Amino acid sequence: MAEIILGKLEVDGNNKLGFIPTQNSDGYDGNTELIYNDIYNNDTTLAKFMKHIKHGSLMEIGCGSYARVYKIEYTRCVESAENCRFCIKIPPETDKICVKQFYMSNLYDNDDYKCEIKYQQQIYSNYPNIIVKIFDHWLHENHNQIPELLPHSLSQPPGSAGKETIYRTGFIITELMPELDLHAYLKTVSNPIENPKPYINMLGALFILTNMVYILHYEFKVAHGDIRDRNIFLRYKEPGWKQTCTGGFLKDAVVLIDTGGWEIKLGDFGLADTITEGEGSFIIRDYEFIDNIYCLRAKWRHTCTGTEFNNIISLIKHEILQDIYERINKYRREGQSIIDARHTFWFNKHRISQNSIFIYELPKRLMIKFAELLPKNQLPFTFV
Repeated sequence: MAEIILGKLEVDGNNKLGFIPTQNSDGYDGNTELIYNDIYNNDTTLAKFMKHIKHGSLMEIGCGSYARVYKIEYTRCVESAENCRFCIKIPPETDKICVKQFYMSNLYDNDDYKCEIKYQQQIYSNYPNIIVKIFDHWLHENHNQIPELLPHSLSQPPGSAGKETIYRTGFIITELMPELDLHAYLKTVSNPIENPKPYINMLGALFILTNMVYILHYEFKVAHGDIRDRNIFLRYKEPGWKQTCTGGFLKDAVVLIDTGGWEIKLGDFGLADTITEGEGSFIIRDYEFIDNIYCLRAKWRHTCTGTEFNNIISLIKHEILQDIYERINKYRREGQSIIDARHTFWFNKHRISQNSIFIYELPKRLMIKFAELLPKNQLPFTFV
């Protein structure tokens, strides 16, 4: 996604911190809709954080219904960094970070904000090598100022007539994965000018991602609910670098998986939910990333040998997607294309009828199958 310079942060004559929009060369219209359109006092946590933004420039790198994501260059305190709530949490070597903003109010409680903090921090504490790190988070009270372009359902929530609305904005600071996400990677993977880095190893990536699902379901009894290409984040390390993989189906074993030099992490736990009584909201969507890979399989053809590629695609088609596509066809309306039907299925907000196969049986079966395809020098033991 193209980076958009939104504007500058400036202090006016009344010692108030405000956001001044700009027009950039990419045609951004300078509207203050994205954030910081009202004036904040300097003693707020948000105002203090703004002073760490180098040149006051915000760059949008993603957005959703109730959240927006920005990339910023972080400037550390010159003095008294040990007394700054941000500088003591953000490592000294970190100069770029990611900031996610959530809209909510006292009449609309944004569960995405709370779930992302609760589950992402919990799982990161055990598996920092596969989960995006959260550095800090806080709520900002907007009082009765309505942020521009606030979602309609949030600005006028059901049953709000006659009630005072107090708007809040939640902020989460996370590590920034430089290559953004798997979706952005797949858009440029076949273009050596846009993406000159080596290919991601397809089998290594699938093995690591499937073990993530196994860890979530078995160890934490959690359904992520949205494991797709846009929530799988990437950082290119160096040629020959391998990602450490442990836990989950591997138990105490520690293995190095060839990813083509890429570090792969999972983030965005906004839809995460605890699995109770054999069910979890959107649990089938913990396998959406496999459909993403399958639909763009032509882009992965060069990441492994022809035989290995065919074995992986066959495994995905017959072990995973056959059952899922049968479910998609049940939701398919008359005259609806398979592409639209797939979109409707994955973004279905209802509690889809689940069973234990998607919670425990499928990740276990996939781990065994993918392990059989790995070179013996990467996984010098077998699973049963």
